[in-house]
Amino acid sequence: PESMGVIKNLRVAHLHENMLTGSMPQSVCANRNNAQPPGRIALLIADCGGPSPEVECACCSNCPAATPTSSPSKSPSVKWFMNWNVVLCQKECQGGYPCAGTDAPFWADMYDTVDECCDVEFSLASHQQRCKFASKQWGV
Repeated sequence: PESMGVIKNLRVAHLHENMLTGSMPQSVCANRNNAQPPGRIALLIADCGGPSPEVECACCSNCPAATPTSSPSKSPSVKWFMNWNVVLCQKECQGGYPCAGTDAPFWADMYDTVDECCDVEFSLASHQQRCKFASKQWGV
């Protein structure tokens, strides 16, 4: 809805895997932190990817497909995800840091590398670099 763009404290919006369709409202795009002037929304995810996107979104930071595809993809033994509790990309694995256990949150997008995780989860280059530095500092 258009009114979502004026929510003052909205920083992260995971709007995927739901029944929303159509175009991302201009008010939401204008509130992105990479807009001019900058807004507050740092992370905006919607079903705007894949062969049949359900949402049109030119300002989204990530566009996963609305439903899983049947095509094979590379699947390394370890995947990365953004752990927003510590604001770091972590591995889905057992052991000490950077592992975060084998049960990543069901809503987390999974990535092949820590760099991909940081690049997709953050839209600003300075935030991407901080994420990579902090996530790699732990012996990744």
